[in-house]
Amino acid sequence: MKRYVQEIQSDEKENEHAERPDFAFDLYYPVKSPRGVALVIGNGCSGNVLESCRNDALRIEKEFSASGYSVVCLQDKSCDEILGEAKRITALDHSEHDSFIFYFSGHGDSNIIYGTSKKDKLMITDIVEILPVAPG
Repeated sequence: MKRYVQEIQSDEKENEHAERPDFAFDLYYPVKSPRGVALVIGNGCSGNVLESCRNDALRIEKEFSASGYSVVCLQDKSCDEILGEAKRITALDHSEHDSFIFYFSGHGDSNIIYGTSKKDKLMITDIVEILPVAPG
């Protein structure tokens, strides 16, 4: 992403006097600190133990932290616990943040994530419904 932005900035400097086409848009560069909140979940225990899901979550947690996000990382949680934490975080004041990230690594199916077992299901729409609508 950084390289892509640098290439665009370089192109813009070269063509700063050129007329902008009708479809041109300005890139948005997040500048707030923290940039936002990232809820990162690694569930490796829904039937088969998936250490890779836990490890993915830990790696993603480090990446988002290094990128300026406040990160909440959960491991092996039930769907009720996941939804409860998502509700808690989305209820916070995010007016000083650029974004909210929900990251899940674990078992699932079409539009469903599994908690601690395949009987413990959470619809993706249940998570989307609690997200506040961004202004603008």
